[in-house]
Amino acid sequence: MDKPLVGLAIADGVATLSIDRPESLNALNLDVARAMKSALLRVAGDSSARVVVVRGVGRAFCAGGDVKEMNAIQASNEPDAFFKKPLAEIHQASTLLFELPKPTIAVVQGFATGAGMNLALCCDFRIAASNARMNQAFITLGLVPDTGGSWTLPRLVGLAKATELMFFGDFIDGTEAERLGIVNRAVAAERLDEEVATWVKRLAAAPTRAIGQIKALLRTAYQNSFAAQAEAERLAQVELALETEDYHEGFRAFFEKRPPKFLGR
Repeated sequence: MDKPLVGLAIADGVATLSIDRPESLNALNLDVARAMKSALLRVAGDSSARVVVVRGVGRAFCAGGDVKEMNAIQASNEPDAFFKKPLAEIHQASTLLFELPKPTIAVVQGFATGAGMNLALCCDFRIAASNARMNQAFITLGLVPDTGGSWTLPRLVGLAKATELMFFGDFIDGTEAERLGIVNRAVAAERLDEEVATWVKRLAAAPTRAIGQIKALLRTAYQNSFAAQAEAERLAQVELALETEDYHEGFRAFFEKRPPKFLGR
């Protein structure tokens, strides 16, 4: 039996999704996108998964869209075929990741280029090796950014810097990515797993449904008026108070002067 293109392991509240095409630097194609969609749907439906870690197997996070596959399609006189079907499925997977109502962390080692960089931007947090290599590679192929990059990157670095990165396609390392606000932490490669574990531990112990509501609020904040956003916040508070055990645990812990023990429900 062939190994899965996207591995999924769930243990101790942590779901780890691993893109497993190391021979192609974990490049994205139709099969990878479908495997990722399947894994993300499983995670979304599993209440035991309270934090999601996305990483690549081998020496890269993800080298973006499978350029070899694009070239083969182009040779068959269908230069747009990759963008009609595989990219549509990649976008479905990245949207599932972006909208997942649980905290997500991308572990960026080696290359995270093009759609691979933008896949990482779909996560709530990015922790990178200081020597990781990231870029918006699309311009070098005469293409535009995809996988949501034109939405996420300007919100992280501002319009001027996003324009520079996308127009020139220059590489930046993890340290520069941290300085720009693209990644949350850049650490020495040998410390990457240790740093990720620290973040995972805290997030896995957090009130998961409250985090999901925070994510939803942050997504609407840019288009809502102040009054509309404040009302959305109020409705979220009502839902959490009526429907979650963690709300009641938080209040009990506060008055009992002890750390809360959230269960993610």
